Amino acid sequence: MNLTGKKEYFEKIYTPVGTLLYKLHFPANLITFLSLLMGTASALAYYNGNLIIAMSLLVTSGIFDLSDGIVARLSGKPTKFGAVFDWIADKWIDGLVLGIVGYFYADPFWSILAITATMLHSFIKPVVYAEIGYEVKIKG
Repeated sequence: MNLTGKKEYFEKIYTPVGTLLYKLHFPANLITFLSLLMGTASALAYYNGNLIIAMSLLVTSGIFDLSDGIVARLSGKPTKFGAVFDWIADKWIDGLVLGIVGYFYADPFWSILAITATMLHSFIKPVVYAEIGYEVKIKG
């Protein structure tokens, strides 16, 4: 399944959330921090066997994660720190949730493969830009 083709569908969910958070004067970095908290809480819920709570917290974390960029753009205050903080929070959540789910609920091979894939995904674009030398960054 290609989620890129569903981008407009998902934007209908998280864009209103981001707009609301912007109107409520939530700073983008606070939203990233809330995403980090929800993702960590999700991992702890998986660890404790509370799967419904864990999934709910993970979805909430994802919505916050998608909303922080909207708030940064609407406020006219996107920062390099915010972009790095968002990236680190994403990788923390990916590793923690996949590690715990993999350890307790899946074959370790598939868990390691999933964690490696999420980490590799983050490095492909910067390596391509560095090695090939693209002057203009491409979104996506």
